[in-house]
Amino acid sequence: MKKSFTYAGRFYDGLAVASENGYVGYIDTTGRFIIKPNFEYALPFHYGFAKVWENGKQYLINRKGKILFEHNYRYIDYAERETKKPLFVVTTKNRKCGVINERGQIIVDTLYERINPFYEGFSTVMNSKDKKGLINETGKLIVPFGVYLQIDRFSDNRAFVKGEDWHYQSIGFIDTTGRLIFKR
Repeated sequence: MKKSFTYAGRFYDGLAVASENGYVGYIDTTGRFIIKPNFEYALPFHYGFAKVWENGKQYLINRKGKILFEHNYRYIDYAERETKKPLFVVTTKNRKCGVINERGQIIVDTLYERINPFYEGFSTVMNSKDKKGLINETGKLIVPFGVYLQIDRFSDNRAFVKGEDWHYQSIGFIDTTGRLIFKR
């Protein structure tokens, strides 16, 4: 590997973050810069997209180094970590969260205080009263706010829940429709 950089991270999706002259870009496995080091900071690629910082602002880029869209969001993060769906949680300047796609189009409006990552197509969201609800990837509310004190991530089409007014040792599981299928 020909070294023309001062630092390189691990390879993800065939590219690694590397720095040169105080800026970062991406190298391939031969050590050649595929995306020139023009960014202040960069994170590894994840299913074809990466987060970079330019002029103190976060952006999403593709494997060619092209910024996908302009925006006015405070933060951008991956909404899906286990699939290749290009969905991203965004936080506005007034700290409201929503979900966008790779073109910057709003999928879930910026209504929530927090949106957790999606698992099996569902995400726990929190409203301004710190109550939790459950949405799907289109933003449809599956479990209304305040029904459950705790809603964990889905696994095998089930999610662990604790009821808002249940005995402290009571637990349960819901299915993908939000229906309680087990309570102890």
